[in-house]
Amino acid sequence: ILEERARELIGEKHRWYDLKRTGTLLERVRQHNLDAAPNIQDMHLVRPIPQTQIDRVGNPGEFSQNPGY
Repeated sequence: ILEERARELIGEKHRWYDLKRTGTLLERVRQHNLDAAPNIQDMHLVRPIPQTQIDRVGNPGEFSQNPGY
């Protein structure tokens, strides 16, 4: 099903979410993307929080960036 969904939704930017949801993101990147394989880390399982979102909170330290970003 995961492979069929990849073919059906190619170019619609759902792949990262599908791989993360199924717990196969790191494995698939290491196996199929030779350019990214040396650089993929556990921190890539979450996305960076936009700085504007962090700034909107108001109190410094109340809302922090995801680890690694």
